[in-house]
Amino acid sequence: MIDALSQIRETLFEKRLIISFRTGFLLFSTLFVLINILFLHISLTMKEGIAKVIALLIIETGNIYTSFLAGRCIGFIASGIGAEGFYRYAHLEFGVKVNFRDYLTVEPKKRVILYSGAILLEHIILLAHAVFLFAIDSYWEIPAFLLAVNLPFSYLIHRIARTGELHRLIREIKILKSAGK
Repeated sequence: MIDALSQIRETLFEKRLIISFRTGFLLFSTLFVLINILFLHISLTMKEGIAKVIALLIIETGNIYTSFLAGRCIGFIASGIGAEGFYRYAHLEFGVKVNFRDYLTVEPKKRVILYSGAILLEHIILLAHAVFLFAIDSYWEIPAFLLAVNLPFSYLIHRIARTGELHRLIREIKILKSAGK
């Protein structure tokens, strides 16, 4: 039955993979590291003022984007669920083609781990940036604000559009609870 479902899903999957999982993981992790190095550089060397505020806003936006993608990859690796590669989900958003057989055969706890990766990494990094900037007394409000609105925004997407990483995580938590594991 699982093999049949996997084959049906493979037949119906219409998106073309544009990056392999391994290449995507390397690319997104590298971008994530570079963005965070740039964050440190700007935080420590740039003078206070509007230019620094704008630079930090741009950096934190890039940080949310790259931490989400790197976190997705980490979620796949930590859960043991295979990913075949990345496809263009929307104009600036990548989707990940999941190995559907793996997805269907793992225990619900592993799927919770899968969808926790991106959400956790995004929030941990924003919190770390807010604490770091607070410690050096420099515009900590920027990552703190993004941290404060990120989860509620994800929840709105979950409630209104019935999509997004938080939507999938909530679904898998419900499945895990109903399975009693």
